[in-house]
Amino acid sequence: MERKDLIWVTAIFTLVFSIRLYLAFGHGTFDYGSYFNLRQTQNIMETGLPKFQDDLSYGGRFFTFLPFFHYILAIAGKIMGIELAAKVVPELFASALCIVSYLIVKRLTRSSHAAIFSSFMSGFIPVYLTETVNSVSPLALVVPLMFLLLHSFLHMDPKNRKSIFLFIAGLLCLVLMHPVSILFILALYFYILLCRIEQIKLEASEVELTIFSTFLWLWVNLIIYKKALQLHGINIIWQNMPEYLYLQNFGGVDILGILLRAGLLPTIFGIYIIYRGIFGEKSKQAFLFISFAFSTAIMLWLKFISLAVGMIFLGAVLVILSSLFYAKFLAYLEKTRILQYKPYMVVGIVVVFVFTSVLPSVYGARMRSNYPTEVEIAGLRWLKDNTPPDSAVLAAPLEGHALAYYASRKNVLDDNFIFANDVNMRLNDINEIYKTRFKIRAIGLTTKYQINYILISQKTRTDLDFETLLYEDGDCIKKEYDKGGTAIYGIRCILN
Repeated sequence: MERKDLIWVTAIFTLVFSIRLYLAFGHGTFDYGSYFNLRQTQNIMETGLPKFQDDLSYGGRFFTFLPFFHYILAIAGKIMGIELAAKVVPELFASALCIVSYLIVKRLTRSSHAAIFSSFMSGFIPVYLTETVNSVSPLALVVPLMFLLLHSFLHMDPKNRKSIFLFIAGLLCLVLMHPVSILFILALYFYILLCRIEQIKLEASEVELTIFSTFLWLWVNLIIYKKALQLHGINIIWQNMPEYLYLQNFGGVDILGILLRAGLLPTIFGIYIIYRGIFGEKSKQAFLFISFAFSTAIMLWLKFISLAVGMIFLGAVLVILSSLFYAKFLAYLEKTRILQYKPYMVVGIVVVFVFTSVLPSVYGARMRSNYPTEVEIAGLRWLKDNTPPDSAVLAAPLEGHALAYYASRKNVLDDNFIFANDVNMRLNDINEIYKTRFKIRAIGLTTKYQINYILISQKTRTDLDFETLLYEDGDCIKKEYDKGGTAIYGIRCILN
């Protein structure tokens, strides 16, 4: 890397990392999805092992997941404390996409300007920033690592054992972090197919590594998810979600959605490069990233990956492809009489990107409301201090892991539905407990699920459109805590 490029990339990385830290520390809590990962990391720090058998989730159940990310976070947690590590480390990993993007585009185009612009764009992909900031999620590391492996695959030297070993080590880490690594495998097969169609020579090592990657992914995921696959069948793809959550998470995608989530310029420029790559200029290197875009788009269309996750990867690959357009655009200007206006055009492109991607990214991350409030956390801590350790507490599914993390009490339902039976019936019963007018019906359901306390947060009120328990009587159902919109009711009766 040239000195000037190093300065620019370092500055961009520092800017993106600083903005991410500012947004993350702007909230005293994490998003709801983080608390499962925090509990697993905490257990690894204490025992050296993940908590596959959890006595608090659903009152006691078995978890199945890929734990490598949690081990990385646990190592950092030992050094700086779990909550500080959870704030800093995911943001550091996510910001690394700026460096990876620079390396890829510089190798593809030999243009420092295009590579630096790609580095800048990759730091402000709207959906990526919004979904991963202040979130303890493996995706923070999975995204940059997957693109780093694509870069390594494209420039693999089959005679260099060290490069092959590093590729395999990186691939193993990726596969052990998230099942979405299947996108990497599919992209390799699309790449081979496109090269065959266009009669572009493939190296034997490329085919061999593709086959090896396939068997590694299958081996790891069958070991981890074998029992879940036997229980849920193909529904394991959708994580055994209740119907309404499936509709929320696996909704359809359209061009407007891509523009909003991936950004205006990356989408337009990236689609143009895909079109030119298929019907115009044939580039083996570009084919790999076009193939990745195809595999992601198809998985989104088939609803095999969630909309948010799919758009993160689609947005990232569109940034890389759009940088190829930017390099071609700069090269074209060199051949025209309007070369003297090049600085103004570059500034114009940057300004458009700032208004259509940077500002929406930061604004979307700041406005995201998927966090428990300090008032809700205070209620959870009250449960820990004032209820028996074996109590079961009813909370909304989204709040289940936060309940287990802060209160150390059993939940009735959380948002990890694998190995959970009759989730639609359980969810309907929970909603009925919150909204029914009939005390006998409510007590029948609380008896069925052995519920001792009911937690009502302001978010639950808003989501379910109700204000209070209509059957509270001060005897069987008694309000024991009420502060700042968070209420906790004790259940004193059972129905035989």
